[in-house]
Amino acid sequence: MKKVHFTLLMSLLLVFLMTLIFFIMLLQLIDLFGNLWGYIDNHVSFLDVAWIMILYIPKCLSYAIPVALLFSISFTLGTMYSNNELIAVFGGGMSLFVFVMPLLIMGVLLSAGVFFFEENVVIQTIKMKVETQAVALKQPSGKSQREIGFIDKEKDIVVKMDSYIPHDNMLTGVTIFYRQTKKIIYADSARWNQSAWILSNCYVYEQDDVKGHYVAKRIGNYTAIEIRKTPENIQMTVRKVEEMDIGTAAKWIDELKESGLPSIAAQTDFFNKFSYALRVFIVTLIAVSIGGAFKKNIMLMCLLVSLGISVIFFVFQLISDAFAKNGFVPPVAGAFLPILVFLILGVYLVRRART
Repeated sequence: MKKVHFTLLMSLLLVFLMTLIFFIMLLQLIDLFGNLWGYIDNHVSFLDVAWIMILYIPKCLSYAIPVALLFSISFTLGTMYSNNELIAVFGGGMSLFVFVMPLLIMGVLLSAGVFFFEENVVIQTIKMKVETQAVALKQPSGKSQREIGFIDKEKDIVVKMDSYIPHDNMLTGVTIFYRQTKKIIYADSARWNQSAWILSNCYVYEQDDVKGHYVAKRIGNYTAIEIRKTPENIQMTVRKVEEMDIGTAAKWIDELKESGLPSIAAQTDFFNKFSYALRVFIVTLIAVSIGGAFKKNIMLMCLLVSLGISVIFFVFQLISDAFAKNGFVPPVAGAFLPILVFLILGVYLVRRART
């Protein structure tokens, strides 16, 4: 590594760390004041609040890295431009691309780091944070899922449940429709007994061809071998894809497809896991290009531009996701279209950047 590259990285590192801390504190304060009255009303102790804030740090870090990187790179390069420090660099024949190559490599490494950090740290800590906060605020941590249904193509049945109660491993309002044979099974509730669902107060309705109508038979406890989904499978319907790791999310999408349920939204969120990590590299590329755009009020202008670009990207991503989840574009296109557009924009701006 050349000395000029080392100087660039050292100048960037301090600004990046300070900016990162600033945005983490900002996000922490937003979350704190959003729940402040709940903490006061429920007499939550200082240690409990502090523990909740500690659990929220990894998620704040994940949110803050792209914005902090965008600001720190543009501010560092902008300061160098305004102080005429790059005259010797460019006058010596070094191009802007070669000069900022360490920053681009850092962006690639940070993108990979953010992906693995999300998968191995953020998902677990944000789950602990939500559960701990729910207990502190006396809110139920396990949410009941309403109106669950799926199709079992192998058994050729349709299963519908009014609700699933996670902490009791309990189903309510269970109805099983046989699509080929004229048979319906209904039960008020069902509980998991480690191997199968036991339906309580169960009624089995079967077509009697002789009598010409359905005949009902009541069974106190019926072992529903027809329902092959375990509580863990049903539990996944309570969670969002962004709250699952890659393996669990892929399994859940396969479950949706096999059950004949819509999976486009889940696929879009799945691809967003990968596109989110790439945003770090994209903001690095854009920051390199706008670093020399300002000659005065560099800190203020870089901050405003960083926030502005972040908002534009976020809105673009929301629109793209909405198009994908409503079937107008494929899920992979909805997740990666903003990345592609901003990548092209970044390359164009770098080629037009002042040297």
